[in-house]
Order: sequence, then C-alpha cells, then structure tokens
Amino acid sequence: MKKKIVTILMTAAIGTSLLAGQAVMAADTETATEAKADDTGDSKETEEEKTIGKKPETDKDAEGVFSLKFKNLTGKVITEVTVKNEKDEKYPDNFLEKDDKFAADEERTLWFDPNADTEDAAETADDKDTEEASETSEPEVQKYDMQITFEDGTTATLHTLPFGDTEEAELHLEGEVAYIVFDSKDLKKSVNTKETEQALAPKPTEAPAQQTSSQTEDYSYDDSYDDYSYDDYSYDDSGDSDGGSDDSGDSDGGSDDGCLDNAILN
Repeated sequence: MKKKIVTILMTAAIGTSLLAGQAVMAADTETATEAKADDTGDSKETEEEKTIGKKPETDKDAEGVFSLKFKNLTGKVITEVTVKNEKDEKYPDNFLEKDDKFAADEERTLWFDPNADTEDAAETADDKDTEEASETSEPEVQKYDMQITFEDGTTATLHTLPFGDTEEAELHLEGEVAYIVFDSKDLKKSVNTKETEQALAPKPTEAPAQQTSSQTEDYSYDDSYDDYSYDDYSYDDSGDSDGGSDDSGDSDGGSDDGCLDNAILN
C-alpha cells in the first residue's frame, strides 16, 4: 500500500515538473517571437524612411539643422534637390544621392544644415557675425530657397522655405511654377504659396517690337506726273472759220511781212 502511494506521489511530481517546463518553454517562445517581430518592424520602418540630405546621427548633431517633410504631388519625378541662403549666388551640390530619385506621391524629409562647411556659408556666417557685433544693427532673419530639377530636365525654385513654421508641406506644380501648401504654426491657418511663386517666377523674354510704319523705309515709287502735265505743252492750231491761218495777207495773196518779196527783188 505504501509502495502504491509513493508511486502515485512520484508520478504527480513528474507531471507537475513537465507542465512547469512546458509553460516556461512556451513563455520563452512567445518572448522570442515578439522580439523578432519588433526587430522586423524597426527594420521595415528604417528602410521606408527616406531623406533628402543627410540626417544627423544624434540629437546634438541636429542642433541648428533644419528639417521639413515634403510630399511630392507635382506628378513628376525629382532628380535633384538643393537649398541655399537667398543671399548666396550659387546652390550647393545635389542633396540626393547618385541615381536616387524623389518619386511622385512619395514622402521624404529634407535635412538642411545652414552652417555647412562651404565657402558661401562661411562668408554668410562672417557677415552675420559682423552684423551681430554692431550694437545698432538688429538680428536679420535668414531666408532659404530650394531649387528642384525634374527628370525631364526642367527646374523650379521655391522661395523662403517655412523652416520652423511647419513640419510637413505638400509640393505642387502648375505649368513651370512650383509651390507648397502647409499649415502655418505662426498664422494658425493653411498657407498656399502659389500666387507668391507666380509673382517671383522669371518672366519670358519679350520679342522685339516690330518697326512702326513711320520707321520703315519707303522704297515705293510715285508714278504720277501731275507736275509735268502735258497740258503745259499743248499747241493751239485753231484758225479762222474758213480754215485760213493767221498769216493770211491781202486779197491779192501777198504776205504782210514782205520778207520774201524783198529777197526776190534784191
């Protein structure tokens, strides 16, 4: 009897141990699955996050760097994006990597460091330091323009990017004019820069005005001869009613000038 009781107790203990082991294994498996899912999700998010320009690696590196997320609603593929201070004459190199394209309907975050180590940026910084050193001068608000190049080779310029006033903006295109639509934090309303960009767009060169009729040389000829009317050279052959001439003499047919008669007499 005691032997049976011991056997039963041992069997129960073994069963309990097995159940506990299975529970631990199940928990470990679940934890591993969740961890793998998290890793996959992070990797997927990292792959989908595309940028224009180099994203700072740390929060400290991001100090002073502007960022703005754009959604490309131009209907075209963008192959080049570059940003500069409006005072600079030239744009820096393309912010997109070689063979990288900003596709239509795609979203990307633009990263722009205004203090990048370029010659133009250095000159701008020196000018800024000089202005700040002056007691009478007020701090000047810096403005930045962006130039984009499409796959078809056409370009467009966006003026005064709203860095700090919004986090996201839609990029549109009408004709040859690009503009953005965004929600302004300062104005607390939606802003559309279409009219502003149209006003700032370069005007097409006008064709030279045609010469007026007064400036065109007249090579026509005047065939009228009114000043030389043949009436001035008309002859009056009219005589008497009987057809005689004014040189008629006496009834005997003699001449009244006497020239011929005298010549014969002599």
